[in-house]
Amino acid sequence: MDENQGTNMPPDFRMYINVVRNKKIRRMMRDLGDRSFFSLVHLWCFTAENCPTGHLADMDENDIAEASDWPVKRAKEWCAYLEKIKLLDRLDDHFYVHEWEKMQPWITKDKKRQSEANRRNALIRWEHQRAENDANRMQSHMRNNAIAMQTSDAIAMQTQCPHTHTHTHTQDIATESSAHPPVPVRDGAPRVEFDRLTGQFQGIEDEQLQIWQDAFPNINVRVELDEIASYILANPSTTQKKNWPRFLHNQLKGKNERAAWRQQGRQPPKVATFQVPDFEPPKPRKVEEQVAPLEPTNFPWERVRDRLKDRVDPEAFEKWISPIECFAGDKTNSVTLAFPDTYTAKHVQDNFLEKIKDAMWDEAGEPFGVYFRVNTVRQDRTSIREVANA
Repeated sequence: MDENQGTNMPPDFRMYINVVRNKKIRRMMRDLGDRSFFSLVHLWCFTAENCPTGHLADMDENDIAEASDWPVKRAKEWCAYLEKIKLLDRLDDHFYVHEWEKMQPWITKDKKRQSEANRRNALIRWEHQRAENDANRMQSHMRNNAIAMQTSDAIAMQTQCPHTHTHTHTQDIATESSAHPPVPVRDGAPRVEFDRLTGQFQGIEDEQLQIWQDAFPNINVRVELDEIASYILANPSTTQKKNWPRFLHNQLKGKNERAAWRQQGRQPPKVATFQVPDFEPPKPRKVEEQVAPLEPTNFPWERVRDRLKDRVDPEAFEKWISPIECFAGDKTNSVTLAFPDTYTAKHVQDNFLEKIKDAMWDEAGEPFGVYFRVNTVRQDRTSIREVANA
């Protein structure tokens, strides 16, 4: 039993105490031996653990024999016999344990019965909590009433006494009230509570309704109370209130203020307001109207190109190396290689830069810096000049 705690597996299943005297079971034990009863219980345990609805989905005769701890070689005999004595049903090539839902209603998760039981248990817990809260509130209510009555009596005596030494009467009363515990003299107004069984507020008198209606003329108090009750039923865990009159007063006050704003054609103010900054579209990038022309160079690029023919595949040479033009660089011992587009420049830099630099070194006898440049100037960007590794 402990191994099943904290899991979704059912801890037990129902078996009648007269199962060993059942005619079907006794006939099965005579025909198939005593082991058949053990195998049948094995099948029921497997069903409760893995197929709680009683539907042995996707299980064939061999699977059922293994689940029953029955010899697989006699699987067809086992299933056929269970069907014969109505312990196993077959429907559309699917096997079902006979009357499983009727015999095991809790394992089959009968939602209607479970929900009804859960509702009863919840009501019992709520009644216990409500009784405890009522006892605490009653004690507090009695103390408050006693203090209020004694205070009002003291004021009345001061008003009726013709003498000027009213301090003496008040002090005597205060001393007497402190010497003896307060005793409720009369009952106060009915306590307002919310009955979750009926979904209505209890203890709200017509006089109180009229007071609220006069204080909040922009709303219908009775309609708003029904809406508040509906919200409380929908949110039971967040609406445990100790002072229902104060809660209802605040709710009605807020609804009345929002109704007044709507009647004036204005939106109620929000709790948090902030100024959204004006959106400024990004400024367009400046486009160079003219690109500085490239200066010619005395560098023997044609001979470097001939060296590259022997080091690069012919097709790759014609596609990537042949379109390159060579111009003077920005610095001494440097050149600028011009490309027809950015894609070609990127591809050459990733795949042929080292071979170009080696060929230039072999031709000039010293290292040269290489700058890349794209001749095409588009409307949305300036020309690209990318410095390769020197």
